[in-house]
Amino acid sequence: MAPGDEDAVPGLPVSGPPSRPGPVHRDVGPFAHGPPLSMGPQVGTDSTRASYCDEVLADEDLQPVTRVDAVVPGWKLNLALAAELGRLAPFGIGNPGVVLLADGCELTELGTVGDGKHLRFRVRQRGQDAGSAIAFGLGRQLDRMSRPGRYDVAFRLQENRWNGTVAPQLVVRRVFDAAAGFDELRDWLAGQWRAGEDKWTPDARAIFSELELVEGAKRSLLESPTFRALLEQRPVLAAAA
Repeated sequence: MAPGDEDAVPGLPVSGPPSRPGPVHRDVGPFAHGPPLSMGPQVGTDSTRASYCDEVLADEDLQPVTRVDAVVPGWKLNLALAAELGRLAPFGIGNPGVVLLADGCELTELGTVGDGKHLRFRVRQRGQDAGSAIAFGLGRQLDRMSRPGRYDVAFRLQENRWNGTVAPQLVVRRVFDAAAGFDELRDWLAGQWRAGEDKWTPDARAIFSELELVEGAKRSLLESPTFRALLEQRPVLAAAA
């Protein structure tokens, strides 16, 4: 996973937020007060538009962004939670559906449906089944997701009614490769915790505070902004350790 999108949960970063080159506004009505969308300085030709974008946008600004509202352990992905989230409907532009993240998952029983357009699979997290998933439009990624490894899965949890049965289903938004340095960083933090508070480094202290571990909370490491920042600095961490 490439952490980014705004701070903490709600709004867990999973990719970098795009910066906009100028003010954006949208008028009401069929061009009643000008064009419905205006972005930055007006440039006339395709070449000048391209030149302008090259000047103000970096590669990371062009990455797709998925906003995640909460990190949830797989064992909590049940019908009760799906029903609770369903009570927030109706969903739309002003009230988008809740996007959850299950981290460090294995994908099993992968296959395509809908003439190969969509993926269906099961999600396992830390040895436990986390439920059935459907990924619309991702059928072409079957080979990639069939590779051994762990993935961070962003999804909306919904009730799936079929053939007289009701079961929770993960409706997948995106699937990210899990960060390569996650285990290394987690093991380092475990050592810090065992060493005792008087030996914690500033980074470890910040992570423990953000996750409220001293108070006994049990939360995903990805909920810590400091932890996510360190994931992007693994060479620095290795040298510090």
